[in-house]
Amino acid sequence: MEDRRVCFAVGGGLETGALGRGLARSGVCFRGGRWVMGAKKKGGGGGEAKKVRLSVKGFGKPAPKKGAEVSDLTLSRDQDIDDLYRWLKLGGASFGRVAVGEKAGRRGVFALETISEGDVICSIPKTLAIALGEQDIDPTQPANLLLTMMQEDSQPAQFFKPMLAVLPKEPDNKDSLVFSDAELDSLEQPEIKSEYRRREAQIDRSYEKFNFDAMYSGDMENPMGDGIKYSKDALRWGVFIIVSRALGVQNQDRELVKLLIPFIDMINHSNKALNELKFKKDSYNVIAGAKIEAGEEVFIRYGDGNLTNSQLLLDYRFVETDNENDQRGVLGGTLSKLKPGKEAVLLSSVEARLNSLKASPEEDDKILAKSESYTPKQVLCAQFRTEHRKAMESAAEELRRRAGLSA
Repeated sequence: MEDRRVCFAVGGGLETGALGRGLARSGVCFRGGRWVMGAKKKGGGGGEAKKVRLSVKGFGKPAPKKGAEVSDLTLSRDQDIDDLYRWLKLGGASFGRVAVGEKAGRRGVFALETISEGDVICSIPKTLAIALGEQDIDPTQPANLLLTMMQEDSQPAQFFKPMLAVLPKEPDNKDSLVFSDAELDSLEQPEIKSEYRRREAQIDRSYEKFNFDAMYSGDMENPMGDGIKYSKDALRWGVFIIVSRALGVQNQDRELVKLLIPFIDMINHSNKALNELKFKKDSYNVIAGAKIEAGEEVFIRYGDGNLTNSQLLLDYRFVETDNENDQRGVLGGTLSKLKPGKEAVLLSSVEARLNSLKASPEEDDKILAKSESYTPKQVLCAQFRTEHRKAMESAAEELRRRAGLSA
């Protein structure tokens, strides 16, 4: 069998081939059926690890106990999070002004003190990031490698263990990442159904490609690793992790690459976020775009803030309330590019789509008001329909105004 030499380059470089170009000096390579660490820099990364005393400071007060509440914010202090903090500190990361916590039932990253505009919120050395290839690479490739990495005891797997341990776990309910035809049809967006089916076919092809032995009809044995097996459900979960957690970052060669950046990948999304992710001095830094008060959640914009709810649903399994990008999605572009005199034609098309919707606002309101009585995907579909309907109504109203028509 050929030597499948593919890299998770630690921090920056990517090997020439399927997963990119330019192997970092401290790269992590899959070679000869094993993950191996690249050569370390002289004078760096060696020696005995120093002991680090963690200090998650709660608004000027002593470090809170595990699970301690500050206002309505509960700081996450379980063992996996503590291990991640220690690993990040030992690796040179700076994140003392923020911490992982939970507020209103949602986990995210929150400010522990007031952060001014222009301040560095957190800084993660590139040596702690896992590069997953070029932005447009087939996500099943890095997903296969990530699953392999998580199931073995190689040096890279052990090195990244604290980071891998805090990734969302593979769901007990395998259907949570899968949409049925009925659920896809309920979205009333043929484009979403088509793209979802394309992604599922991609997963099927990748799984079959590596499943060389028909004996393994339920579990897949990865030929790149001896005795490593995982199911198609696991591969689907791996793809979801790659698509939803990896961030697109421009490298030193100005190429857009996908990276898993510890801690930063736990920051939630908002299209209205002003904070920016920047690469500077061998570190990935999140810079405050506006003042952040103590206790406020820190957000960044996924996809440079241009993602519609259709994209958010497919990639992340959530939708955003009042997503301004949805109007652009409805219109197929911005109104500023619309040729004069075309408003009435486009308005007729939008109104026809509104009138063709099968689910009523009242039905969706009922699902959202009694969400505990429905499955998470039923609620998600209702949220999507509600936001899509609002976007079309907003687009129709703007088109009427431009065309000089009354509602």
